[in-house]
Amino acid sequence: MSQPPWPGWPVPPPPPPPPDGGAGAGAPAPAGWPVPPPPPPGSFPPGWWAPPPPPLVPPPRPRRGMNALAVVLCVALPLLGVGVVWLALRASSSGGGPAPHATSLTLGSGRVVWSDDFTNPDSGWFVGTDSAGSTFVYQDGAYVISGSGDTAHAATAPYPTGLAAMAVSAAFTLASAGDLDAGAGLRCDHAGDESATHYVAFLFPDGGLQVFRYPGTAEGSFDQPTSILIGYVPGVGQVGQSNRMTLACITVSVGNGTETTRILVQVNAGAVHTVTDSYPTGGNSGWNGGVESEGSSSVEYDDFRIRNLEG
Repeated sequence: MSQPPWPGWPVPPPPPPPPDGGAGAGAPAPAGWPVPPPPPPGSFPPGWWAPPPPPLVPPPRPRRGMNALAVVLCVALPLLGVGVVWLALRASSSGGGPAPHATSLTLGSGRVVWSDDFTNPDSGWFVGTDSAGSTFVYQDGAYVISGSGDTAHAATAPYPTGLAAMAVSAAFTLASAGDLDAGAGLRCDHAGDESATHYVAFLFPDGGLQVFRYPGTAEGSFDQPTSILIGYVPGVGQVGQSNRMTLACITVSVGNGTETTRILVQVNAGAVHTVTDSYPTGGNSGWNGGVESEGSSSVEYDDFRIRNLEG
């Protein structure tokens, strides 16, 4: 060794060879030798092995939360009068109770029972401005919802029959977005019963996919929704891009007279995301479908369909 290992230290003599004639590896240093201090943090003397840095772990995707969103549900009522419409909803909402084959149904089960391509401005959707200032119009063969602020803008399809196993699908384009929290999506709610639990699936401009459950309280309340499913669909959701979403809500019996909801959601032809909620379904009128957008956005909906998954 040509130089001392630490500045100012003498070079110690080599230890005597071990009795067995080995290389001396592991032999103790002579008594009285000074013990070198530990190296400063981040430095290692020549020949020391430096441990590898900790692995890089990507941060978890932030939970999207709608901060006490005010949701205004818009339902178009024909000129026959509210009383007549209520009777029609009550008479036709026969889809309450669990679906007999709830756990085996898929998004392709059953048949389409109602659709709208929005070429007829009298097809029955709400048209106008709601109490939050959001606008709903038929425009160029699409149903366009525009709104601003920390608010969700919702409209239920004018199809009154509640279904125990229902899938709603539509093509939509996010025409404008104020930020990454502006989203477009679909909803499941109980036909004729605004106070029961309902679900909304949103697709965001960065490809984020999230399903929220709203508790069984009246629409227009400020109750915080609960996120029950978070996913990511790369390359979709951007402003100006057309995508298709399908959202299914299926009433499931979990015994003892309790019912909950199985959720399936798909964007375009991608993977089917699924979750069975632990929250009681609530309501007994079956599921209906609708559209919903979020935040400062303008969304164009087209080719809307409701599917009875039980046929």
